[in-house]
Amino acid sequence: MKVGFGSAGVEIIQGNLKKGQKKEITFLNTQGSTVSCIFLFCDIRQFTDATECLQEEVFVFTNKIAAVVHSYCAAYDGSANKNVGDAFLMSWLLDDPSKKPLQKENDRFGVGSFGGGFGGGTMTGGFGSDDLAAKHNEADKCLLSVVKICIALYHEKFFIESMSDTARGKLLNKIAKRKGTVVQMGFGLHAGKAVQGALGSQRKLDATYVGEVVDRAEFLESSTKQYGLKMLMSGDFHKLLHPSNRRRCRKINQVVFVEQNDANEDENMLLEEMGDIMELYTFDLDIDALWRPSLKPPGDGSIDDGASESEASL
Repeated sequence: MKVGFGSAGVEIIQGNLKKGQKKEITFLNTQGSTVSCIFLFCDIRQFTDATECLQEEVFVFTNKIAAVVHSYCAAYDGSANKNVGDAFLMSWLLDDPSKKPLQKENDRFGVGSFGGGFGGGTMTGGFGSDDLAAKHNEADKCLLSVVKICIALYHEKFFIESMSDTARGKLLNKIAKRKGTVVQMGFGLHAGKAVQGALGSQRKLDATYVGEVVDRAEFLESSTKQYGLKMLMSGDFHKLLHPSNRRRCRKINQVVFVEQNDANEDENMLLEEMGDIMELYTFDLDIDALWRPSLKPPGDGSIDDGASESEASL
């Protein structure tokens, strides 16, 4: 069931099975439930070009990418929620502090928590200013998943070895002028509250998350192209990171989400008065350095040459 319906679908089905023991229940009269989550929205770059080049083989190509994304996220306690062609939605469920009090011991480990939005305004998730907390370092696990995925994309042989010579040749020629790896992805990371539930009818049913927080995770991913980055994270997600990881992030910009009715308001209004403010951060990665030879000259005295050779052999 978890493979077919995703992480949100498992809880929905379990709840309905329990209720169904007492009375007849259908998805048409079942309400959703509000949950606190970290959302990772990732998208394959130039997927249209890949589809044109690979044709029927594009499914094998996409499924291999999905296997990498899902495996790493699952390894770090994430859950796959939705696959939409060239995009994947992953989630990390956060503990609800309104139900379970935070433990003081968590402070010793630097577990991040945050309240309202920037400047004391409303949280950029669309559900008010309730506190969110990553008691088990969910934000750090999400960020680590992205780093691992980016490294895995450099192993190009895994993605193209099963292609036919014709399809492989078309794809490589199509992206020949593009710098970087064959498979490139963008990532948007956001945290907030969303509603999980079942959408559809008895003929076709999808279990998913809906809410502004999900839309803004997608917005962050789409904005990576504008800034020329691999990932963008919101200020709400950034505040959930461990301090040691938070200081390694770089602030890019901040944007204001203005309601249409307020679009023509006075330009002298404060940012907090115009709408929700979202700070944009990134985590810079130099993955090429993993394969780049050391620039230190041999025998410079910093590391024993014999020791280096023995370590390399390991």
